[in-house]
Amino acid sequence: MSPAFLLGCGSSGTTDVPLPGTIYLTAGADPSAASLYRFTTHPFGFQLVYAATAPGRGVDAVTGNAGILVVADSRSGVTTLDRVTAHGLKLIPGVPERAYLPAVLTNGTVGFATIVSGRRPDGSRLPRDYQVVSVDPTTGAKRVLLHDPMEIGGLAFGPDGALAVAEFSTDYKSVFLQLISREGDRHKTTLSGPSYVSWNSDGSRLLIAGDLAHGGTTVIDASMGQRIAKIDGWRGLAWSPDNHQVLVTKGSTLALWTPGAKDGPKVVGSVTSPAQIYGAAWLIRDVT
Repeated sequence: MSPAFLLGCGSSGTTDVPLPGTIYLTAGADPSAASLYRFTTHPFGFQLVYAATAPGRGVDAVTGNAGILVVADSRSGVTTLDRVTAHGLKLIPGVPERAYLPAVLTNGTVGFATIVSGRRPDGSRLPRDYQVVSVDPTTGAKRVLLHDPMEIGGLAFGPDGALAVAEFSTDYKSVFLQLISREGDRHKTTLSGPSYVSWNSDGSRLLIAGDLAHGGTTVIDASMGQRIAKIDGWRGLAWSPDNHQVLVTKGSTLALWTPGAKDGPKVVGSVTSPAQIYGAAWLIRDVT
């Protein structure tokens, strides 16, 4: 499957929307076969970084912080986490085969959710359990941050050690958001459906975005849980490095939204049909 080709929407290969830093996007005709692109405005353009080769063999997720970028890669048929460098992908050691929802923490470690299963002494299988784990991307040293019997569908790491976990009920009819402080205090609320969650870099706001089917994006106060802004029809992807704006997408369109502003999202670029944009990471410093 050929990768998507991305086009800018500004005149003469430019955009009127200021975008400091570097944006990495996953895009393609199928979320199981997405490719990774690098986008900059100075100079303006999209560059293919990592191409999907077939359905189920592409980039599942992209996440970043400062100059560290990590992708979940299903090219081998088993998901691995790789650090993106200027010289290519570098496998992160110590990551289990069932790792998903990666995130780069402020201390440079990489966090993720993973499925844990085992068997009783009689050989029968135990119910699935889920863990949130952090790993040193150089040494592979791991630390378990959370055990959860509920399936984790969304995960975000706050800069002060807090966690935001979107989890399914046992019957999969409801989705809950748990805000867990570093001290272990918990605040639980109900979400409208499966969600992507992302803390801004100072920990004051939380982005909650629906999946491809549900869409819609809400920004809440992380300490009070109160809604600050909401936009329908656009799915949030990533915070800007200054925490003031959110990169959003609607199908094949990429735009910039300022929560609380009267104006709607400002379009930055688009993907040629039938491809879509699935994920993004916005770095103030590019990878080395």
